[in-house]
Amino acid sequence: MKASGLVGVRPVPAASAVRALLARGVSAGAFPGAVARWGRPGVWVRTVAVGRRGLTRNREPVTAELVYDLASLTKLLATTALAMIFFSRGRLDLDQPLADGPLGPSLAPGGQGAHWRRLTPRHLLAHQSGLRPWRPFYRLGGRGADRRALALEALRTENPSAKPGEITVYSDLNFLLMGFLLEELGGAALDVLFEREISAPLGLARTGFRPGPGAVPAPTEDGFRYGGPVGHPEADIKGPTPLGLVHDDNAAWLGGVAGHAGLFAPAAGAWAIAADWVLAWRQGRGLVFERPALAEFLNPVPDITGPGRPLGFNRRGLVSALAGSDWPETAVGHLGYTGSALWWAPERDFLWLFLTNRVHPRAVNPAWRQADYVGGPAWKRIKLGKR
Repeated sequence: MKASGLVGVRPVPAASAVRALLARGVSAGAFPGAVARWGRPGVWVRTVAVGRRGLTRNREPVTAELVYDLASLTKLLATTALAMIFFSRGRLDLDQPLADGPLGPSLAPGGQGAHWRRLTPRHLLAHQSGLRPWRPFYRLGGRGADRRALALEALRTENPSAKPGEITVYSDLNFLLMGFLLEELGGAALDVLFEREISAPLGLARTGFRPGPGAVPAPTEDGFRYGGPVGHPEADIKGPTPLGLVHDDNAAWLGGVAGHAGLFAPAAGAWAIAADWVLAWRQGRGLVFERPALAEFLNPVPDITGPGRPLGFNRRGLVSALAGSDWPETAVGHLGYTGSALWWAPERDFLWLFLTNRVHPRAVNPAWRQADYVGGPAWKRIKLGKR
């Protein structure tokens, strides 16, 4: 194996070693199958696929082309990515209070709502809004486009637990709101913005929201939707989650398109977006992204307890499972509930992507600890820097 040329960095296992590691996850029942992709974009990349698409249905072997529900990687690869683009173009003011922007009439009618007069997009992206982590918006009912208005009205009446910027609390509500704001700024629905600004320029025909009828994504949970198991009176779907329906009740309620969840992609699609960040960081500009915007978004936003999170990203220092690993302190990334992870070490020019459907057939799956999904399975045994 040829070394990557990085100095003072221990080697990464060959593809066979990563394959064996993922195969142990399949044997342990952590997930039916998985796809891992790692390397230095534009220099060298390795991809491994193991296992089967599903256990109770779709039992075909996993291939590297399999489309996965990315869950909260949507926050990073769609919503944060679009925010970077709009920031680069001067269309997104990170420090403009939401009450003074296009969502003002919905969130602060007549200038009411002191919280919304202080809350900014920077607070949302850094998870410093003071809003609760989650809320079952799907219980609001409604139909079609009315659901967006119902969600905004529910958000307007939220009782925040802290002032904007005080504390960092990860929340789906932050990115649901961020998605709504981007729609207003871009004059189109989030899925349309994603296709126009990201997937089309990068040539990603199979990456986006609401997979088309020809797509066959990895199956997710069997028989649990909208707050109730099969047969529950509140269960909107009475059987297994249909292929291509997002495994998130609030995102499904909003038609499969939301700022916090809903993106589907094969490994190559998710990788291409992150790889363009790497390219922009390396040479100043990628096909879509620019280094000045990345620098702004990678800068942690301090709160009253410490350095806080970057905009949209999580960072190594806030993930206890990465303690003692070879990831540098500047590494950033994100997790997805369905069993996905994306981590990037800008200073080492290294990217890791891990996709699974660990929620199939049931979301309650203790076979692997969270640490095994952070930055790749058992990352302490996967070293940076060699092919």
